[in-house]
Amino acid sequence: MTVSIVAGRLSRRLKVSEFRQVWINSLRDDIASYLGVTQRRFHAAKMEEEQGKLFVMGNEASVILYRIKMRINPNENRHKEEDEAFIAALEKIQTTDGVPEVQLERHWATAAAEITLLARKLLKREWDTTKEFTW
Repeated sequence: MTVSIVAGRLSRRLKVSEFRQVWINSLRDDIASYLGVTQRRFHAAKMEEEQGKLFVMGNEASVILYRIKMRINPNENRHKEEDEAFIAALEKIQTTDGVPEVQLERHWATAAAEITLLARKLLKREWDTTKEFTW
């Protein structure tokens, strides 16, 4: 009986680890996609693309942003502040109100660098949690 309990727990632990790895990979893909679509939108706006195309790109970015947000724990936890900073950085990249046109490219590049740094920390943290999962 003890062997079956241990085997069951081990099986569950492996399954949870698999699900967490899929979650991490999906989050990584969505972050990269989000940065890509916001960059395309930024360059399209810079080239004065028609508003309809800009709207479609903005909508695509919003859908990806919502997927990312839904993956982040909304409850109080020890990483809440880091997670909120990450979400704020994601939102900041699309917010260009008040940024002078000559500084828009710097705005996007700075926001993208911040997102990348915070995402790397979040993904590393989640990977470490997956590796260190204990009963």
